[in-house]
Amino acid sequence: EVIGVKLTFNNSLYYSIFCVYLPPNRLFTLNSLASSLLGKCILIGDFNAHNKIWGSSFTDKRGKSLEKFMLINNLVCINNKQGTRVCNNGTLSILDLALISTELASISNLSVLSDALGSDHLPIFVEFNNLSVPALSNICSKPRTNFKKIQWADFSNNLNESFMQHNFNSSDLQT
Repeated sequence: EVIGVKLTFNNSLYYSIFCVYLPPNRLFTLNSLASSLLGKCILIGDFNAHNKIWGSSFTDKRGKSLEKFMLINNLVCINNKQGTRVCNNGTLSILDLALISTELASISNLSVLSDALGSDHLPIFVEFNNLSVPALSNICSKPRTNFKKIQWADFSNNLNESFMQHNFNSSDLQT
């Protein structure tokens, strides 16, 4: 299960951001996602995989597959070996990961928040320092209104109806 956003500025792809959930005991299926990993990539989510690379005490089959996926797609795990899931016995495991393009690794920082917000997973927060994105003024034009296309009669009727619904009296209005 993947939800993604691709950010493009001036017809150039800058970032692909994906939220991933891989249910336990299901086949590892991120290979179909590889074709969508364009630009600088950020994958965050519950991968349900164990690997010593990100601080697990052991490496399982899914963890090994995820490690291979990372190598093929030039991704690194920026987890700092902090637990992200509270197990039934109160211990922590590391299942929620942040995988990012290698060129973003030096400017990224991951922290695990302490409040689980009612879940058995602790939220992870990824921060990027000195991230290069175009200035908004370069990509967003000021909103414009074409006054020639406004339907003034409809606008006037809607405005009158709104005033009627609120029972305004002329004494309520200040001049």
